[in-house]
Parts: sequence; structure tokens; C-alpha cells
Amino acid sequence: MKIIITLVGIYRGIELNIFKKNVEHLKSQFKKQDYEIYFFTWELNNIELVMYIKQCGIHYFPYQTFNDYDMLGTIPNFQNKPKTKYYNYFENGRKPNGSYLNIYYMYYLIQKAASELYKRYPNSYIFLLRPDLHIDFINIENWIKKDTYHVPTKRAWREGNAENKQISQSNGCYNKSHNPITDIMGVGTIETMNKIYNMNDDTIYKLIQSTHNAESSLYKRINDCGIPIKYHKEISQDKLWLFSNN
Repeated sequence: MKIIITLVGIYRGIELNIFKKNVEHLKSQFKKQDYEIYFFTWELNNIELVMYIKQCGIHYFPYQTFNDYDMLGTIPNFQNKPKTKYYNYFENGRKPNGSYLNIYYMYYLIQKAASELYKRYPNSYIFLLRPDLHIDFINIENWIKKDTYHVPTKRAWREGNAENKQISQSNGCYNKSHNPITDIMGVGTIETMNKIYNMNDDTIYKLIQSTHNAESSLYKRINDCGIPIKYHKEISQDKLWLFSNN
């Protein structure tokens, strides 16, 4: 079975040399597998990065970014959402809060990735990762099981300096479980991924409106699809972190 290492998300706050090292780290873990690497992201202005992506054989799928204000006319009941810490959508009646839109953008890119890969590799296995995620899978074979959505138990912390670790410890994130599920990665067959993420705008909007953050919306979606979740406790905190600054 072909494995597709699928990087999905915005490339921001990532040093190019660190990104290169992480790509090589991923490749080293899959060297015994038949794999390809795909990168689905918003259109990049970093010429050096685009050149590296193409030179090292990563399949690059850039998408044009949305204008946040253009989104206002397409989101049902957008203005009627309560202004809480999760739904503070408007300031002065016009400026949208980033949390809702960021969740929509996350699902939009992953839906594009799942749809494209399902057409190209209908029998493949997908390792869906944020582009700024460092992870040691320990044993790739443990992550390969059909009809299951695989995630690490631990919450990824922001690596880089002692201050980041201290912040993660003080806010209760360091060495803690990511409840109810992490939204930074997921592993499963392309059929499983397509079943979860093949959503139109209306489905995404209703899903977000019925939950309060990205993690809970994803957890609800997976359960609504009837797909079991496998939590991998063997991934310790020192093998899982984000190396971006934001």
C-alpha cells in the first residue's frame, strides 16, 4: 500500500532550514515504505521555499487565500453568533475573529487534499500532518490499520527555547493529553480521510456552529462518521512538537 505523507496548512513562522531538516526526518522514517510527499497550502511567496519543494520531489498544491470580509456573505447566521471567548466574531460590527475562519480554512485545505489524493491513490494510506509538526512515529506499522483514525494522545508543544517550554508547562499543555482529539495530525486510509473531510461549506458551517473549537468539531465529525479513533500513547512529549512561532 502506498503511503502519502500529506502536509496541509499555512507555512508561517517556519525557518526554511528547519523545515528542510524536518522533511528529511520524515523521509528517514518512511524509507522502508513506498511513499510520496504532498504539500497542500496557501500560495507561497517564498521563492527559495518553492524551489526547494520542487527540487526535492514534493508535490506542491498551492491555493489562493480568501479575503476574510468576502467570507461574511457566505457564512449562514454569521452575525447572529454570540460574542463569547469562542465566538467573538465582530468588532465594530465588521471585523471577523480569526478562530472561526481558521477552522474553516483548515477544513477547506484538508478537503482539497483528501479529494485530490482519493482520485490519484484510491488505495493509499494517508499521514496527514501540519507542515510545522515534528513527530517520531517510532513504528510506522503500528499506525497502519484500516477503518481507524490514528492520533497521538499527547498535545504538541512549541519547541525552540526554554521560554516556550515554560509557557507550555505553566498553561497546563506540556506533557498533557490533547482532548478530545488533536487537530494537528491524523492517520488513516484515503477512504477514511475522504469520508471524514469530504464536506461542503454548509456542512462545515453547521459543524463549527455546533461545537466550540477545532478539536471538538473534528471529534464530533469523526464520531458522526462512525469511525473508531486509535490514540497512540507511545508517542512521548519529547517526540512531538511544533517548530513554528505561531
